[in-house]
Amino acid sequence: MKSLFIRVTWGCAALFLLASTLAFVSMTRSARAQSSQSASGATNAQVVPDFSGFWELAYNSRHVTPAQLTPAAIARDKKMADERAAGKVVVYASRWCNFLGMPFIMGQSPPINIVQTQDEIGIFSEQNSAPRHIYLDGRSHPDAMQFVSTTNGHSIGHWDGNELVVDTTDFSSEGHPEIPGGGFRGTHSHLVERFKLIDDQHLQINFTWDDSTVFVKPHTYYFVYHKMPPGTYAFEDSCDASDAVPYEHSGGVSDPPDQWK
Repeated sequence: MKSLFIRVTWGCAALFLLASTLAFVSMTRSARAQSSQSASGATNAQVVPDFSGFWELAYNSRHVTPAQLTPAAIARDKKMADERAAGKVVVYASRWCNFLGMPFIMGQSPPINIVQTQDEIGIFSEQNSAPRHIYLDGRSHPDAMQFVSTTNGHSIGHWDGNELVVDTTDFSSEGHPEIPGGGFRGTHSHLVERFKLIDDQHLQINFTWDDSTVFVKPHTYYFVYHKMPPGTYAFEDSCDASDAVPYEHSGGVSDPPDQWK
């Protein structure tokens, strides 16, 4: 099957990434401990791992098993596969330079940049995507009626010993919704991730997707990321929606298919 994602250089995306990263760096990066006040007034500090830095996947980093899908999800995946085989564009976010979102940005070859503070973790992709915001300040998910769903969803995290547990809801079905192993992200999707350092050079993230309209049972896989050297910087990544040449013979590229609405 053809790979439908074309990676080119886009200055606007770079500026967006730079501005978002600087906003995080301006926060206190030295705060690496979660503190709680005891009854006596003493401060008990829980030292937690620091995930900050650039991380990339290697050829053997993706540990994915096939998902057990519902009949409707199987039919949807087959239709998408048939359209790909026919040479059609099925990932319209790639064609029209929309945000790609989760889980795509966590599983591709470009590295991710993690910026960690005491109250929040930001994950920045070189690809066309908004940053991920993982809130560690104890907040809950917002009321669904007051939150506009996004391709990255809304993420809150807490520490379970040395592991960070991240709970994400409020996804949209837009962007690049395909999930490794089968199935797809949608408005009913619920994702739980567990971040843990294997050592100072390797970060493992377990992903568990739950959606009764897509999966017969929750679908779990994991990636192992390798830390890049100090001084690593982000490349510019771009998409030009006006460049139709790569798609001119691909068929139906004007509007997203109805099943993505």
